[in-house]
Amino acid sequence: MDNTGEIRIFDSGSYLVCTGTSVSAAGNPFSEKAERVGKINGIKNLQRKGVRAMKEKLIQCKLYFDKDKEEQWLNEMADKGWNMKKSCLGIYIFEHSDKRQYTYRIDILPEDEQEKEEYLTFLKEEGDIEIVQQRLFWVVLRKLSDKGVFELYSDAESKKQQYRKMEQIFYVLSGVCFFFMFFTAIPAVKKDHALIILPMFLAVLGVIMLKQARKNSQKRKKLEQCAADLF
Repeated sequence: MDNTGEIRIFDSGSYLVCTGTSVSAAGNPFSEKAERVGKINGIKNLQRKGVRAMKEKLIQCKLYFDKDKEEQWLNEMADKGWNMKKSCLGIYIFEHSDKRQYTYRIDILPEDEQEKEEYLTFLKEEGDIEIVQQRLFWVVLRKLSDKGVFELYSDAESKKQQYRKMEQIFYVLSGVCFFFMFFTAIPAVKKDHALIILPMFLAVLGVIMLKQARKNSQKRKKLEQCAADLF
């Protein structure tokens, strides 16, 4: 709008609040009936447009360390018409669509940089697969559901290798957390007890990483057991 008015739309998470004001150029608000009606209708129209625009996006806060659970949740959101656009530190942004229905998959990227680039190039060349986001060791992929079944690993051996990689990653991360926990705990005890918060946080994070490593180990062993039972 011009200098005679403004509309602000606030997203409070679970609901939207719209406020609007309008003042005539001469400083005399709604001095004439026609002007008053026109401005009020203009505000209402802009408010409706703003609400519709905001409703097309959804912000969710969730923190996942389990790839399978995150993948399942993203597909459940897609079934409801909410397609993931991006995420950062547990904050997910979704866009609503009634027409484009996706299937999501999360994969681990190769450690070698050249292999990683080759893998990402291969995915980009696949016309049906879209790279939604790449983050650290992970990549989030999606494919239109009407394009057929979307599975990255169909055999047990490939799935076991994936769980083994995740197991190793979480063991390394837990080791890093515990190392810095002891490294930061010494000055906290000797100098400033207020600094003890940091090693405590690292200890909790290290335990979480250790649990995730063991969960992936259990998933891998379960696949191995199922394969053994078949023979």
